[in-house]
Amino acid sequence: MYSFTGVLGLRARSDEAKRRRRQEILATADQLLRANGLDKFTMNKLATACGLAKGTLYLYFATREELMLNLYINLNEAWIERFLAVERRSNSADYEGICIRFYKSFTVDELLVEFAALAACTLEPHVPQIAWIAAKKSQGKIAKRLGGMFCQKLKCQPAAAQRLAWAFIAGLSGAQQRAIDVGGRADLPADLLQLSGFMSSRDVFLNLVLPLAPFLRKQDTTP
Repeated sequence: MYSFTGVLGLRARSDEAKRRRRQEILATADQLLRANGLDKFTMNKLATACGLAKGTLYLYFATREELMLNLYINLNEAWIERFLAVERRSNSADYEGICIRFYKSFTVDELLVEFAALAACTLEPHVPQIAWIAAKKSQGKIAKRLGGMFCQKLKCQPAAAQRLAWAFIAGLSGAQQRAIDVGGRADLPADLLQLSGFMSSRDVFLNLVLPLAPFLRKQDTTP
């Protein structure tokens, strides 16, 4: 049984109570999704797990996509904080090492990876504008936090660090969209199978960000 005592009972009234209720609902959704997978997740099941009527659930999230986008925001922000915490403890400023650690840290959470592939094309077009704005603001906050780390570790100018941060974020999106994943199938053309061997999501991401190293070296020589 997936339920949170705080979710049960009467509908929240104050703004703070509503905020807490939304987070409790998201926490329950997180558990359901990890236990049963995205394909089996429904708002009916979530309402039951929360001890709420389905209509009450929709007072907090207007659509299934809005709920998932909000959960994606939470997971994304939690991931970047974990990554930055590790980088703060590390003395390594090797650019390639940062690229690899960044990608590896992202792929630790399979639900985050799954949401990242859906966010732009499947989730964002089906949410209220206020939810879309919140998602974009969150993305901007992540870029700012990441840029600050680049500025400190790689000794690049703030503007260059921000451009690099956005390149990393775009690189993750590109890796989700452009990777060739054959899913273990063998009944495909030999050249495609061969190409899939070096076009994984990791390969695509590194192919996008590693060539930016000369750009960083150029920044070092800029007066």
